[in-house]
Amino acid sequence: YIAEQIISSIENSRKTLLVLTPNFLSSTWCQFEMQMAQNKLFSSGKDVLLLALLKPLPKVGISKILKALLEQKTYIEWSEDEYGQKLFWGKLIQAINAPRNEPYDLDYPETQGINYGYADENTNLLA
Repeated sequence: YIAEQIISSIENSRKTLLVLTPNFLSSTWCQFEMQMAQNKLFSSGKDVLLLALLKPLPKVGISKILKALLEQKTYIEWSEDEYGQKLFWGKLIQAINAPRNEPYDLDYPETQGINYGYADENTNLLA
């Protein structure tokens, strides 16, 4: 029943937000949700998946799927300082409201100072 509910919710949602934490990596249900959201991303061809890095991820335990998503998709990173947190929420709202058929614009002046971007071999997402 839970799996059916997850699939139905993702199919009926405009966008899916994955909140990435070390606990996300160890949760079977979170991994299942990520796979279903990735399926929707690829089958729809639209920008329906949002990634928010809430806490640094450990060096081990990142699945190939998540690694690929972090390398291919823009993500928003939580900040501990108040200004960074305001920027985080602004970017999240912008990403949620962006049309599904085009990526959201991360380059407007109000977002300066927020950590976001594409992960690559030089990006430090890990604790």
